[in-house]
Amino acid sequence: MELSVQSNTPSEKSIQEEVTGFYNFRHLLRRLTDNMARCNRGDEKMFLILWDIDGFSRFNNDYGKARGDELLRHVADIIRKCVRAYDELFKSDDDEFFAILNPSDEKIAMDVTRRVSQTISRELFEAAGPYANFKFSMSSGAVPYPSDAEIPEALIHAATQALYKSRKIHS
Repeated sequence: MELSVQSNTPSEKSIQEEVTGFYNFRHLLRRLTDNMARCNRGDEKMFLILWDIDGFSRFNNDYGKARGDELLRHVADIIRKCVRAYDELFKSDDDEFFAILNPSDEKIAMDVTRRVSQTISRELFEAAGPYANFKFSMSSGAVPYPSDAEIPEALIHAATQALYKSRKIHS
């Protein structure tokens, strides 16, 4: 799997989240708008994936921002390794990560989602991982476009709902 590389030019830094180097939420909205228009013009299909670290807020509060940022960097590095070079990566809020996979289909999206969750669990949260003593897990939600969502915020909402549904199934 090729690494997804994002630039560090001055204009790029204004759209990047500082801890992980992923694009920020504001840029996610712009890129969703662009990608949705691209899908509407052709026969392409894309997927939006959302990952959330369950238990992160408590960890960040108990052990401090520096340890929390370290965990976020580890998670971001794993996500980078698990996506295609041209997939776009974003970070929002404390512990939410997004990927736009375009073009994509359900098989690709589910493979990426599963690969990220399994790799993070194995490398960070299981017995030999650096965070094995903490109660972490990864939740995810993936949604296609075209779909019923007509604006980026609706697609993000759909991904959030898919994440909540997945969390209920696995809890």
